[in-house]
Amino acid sequence: MTELLSSPLFGVVLTLVVFRLAELLYRRSGFILFNPVFVSICAIIAILKVGQISYADYARGGDLILFLLVQDICQHPWQLPMILQLHRLK
Repeated sequence: MTELLSSPLFGVVLTLVVFRLAELLYRRSGFILFNPVFVSICAIIAILKVGQISYADYARGGDLILFLLVQDICQHPWQLPMILQLHRLK
């Protein structure tokens, strides 16, 4: 069990599952405080505390998600001007 918790896959799966559940909660309730990002952060903190899982073990997978998000954010500022000028590039 310790190998599973210390693998990067644990952080990725935990983050995606908790966010998806938080998203469903927000869609069903529509209540502004059930914002999926806010609920996900609170739920992940609670899961780590109750399960006595170190943040370092969780962060191995969280760092992978952060890397993918940063890569995506860095690409978009360059894509929009190119799409707007696509007719000139042809």
